[in-house]
Amino acid sequence: MNALTENMAIPGSAVARLPVLKNYDAAIIGFDPISIGRLSLCTSNHYFTINGMVVTLTNAEFRLLRFMMINNGNVVSREAILRKAWKGNVVVGERTVDVHVLKLRKILAQYGLANSIQTIRGIGYRSVFSHAEPAMLLIGITI
Repeated sequence: MNALTENMAIPGSAVARLPVLKNYDAAIIGFDPISIGRLSLCTSNHYFTINGMVVTLTNAEFRLLRFMMINNGNVVSREAILRKAWKGNVVVGERTVDVHVLKLRKILAQYGLANSIQTIRGIGYRSVFSHAEPAMLLIGITI
């Protein structure tokens, strides 16, 4: 234990397990649904809404969006996205991430969220979903 954990009311064995939690599913550790501003993504029922309207996503787009929402504001590498969003023995390249990010951006753009996923040149991406986004979207104009 270090000075930080000594002053916390967390048993040492629990502190030792904390890094392992990042590998668990979001629903298990209390992130279901994941809600940021007017976006809500429910992993247990596999749906995504913007302003309460259901938005259809492919499985890959859903996994990518989930990963980006969990890591909102953080820069994530293409490699990290591949590891978390394309689990298993699927053979894909880093350009696969770029293609799916482009598709996801096009979907989000329809709801005034085109700039919500930023490219960080040479590294990967950062999602910047705002907690204070406008609540209404009317005929493509954000109010």
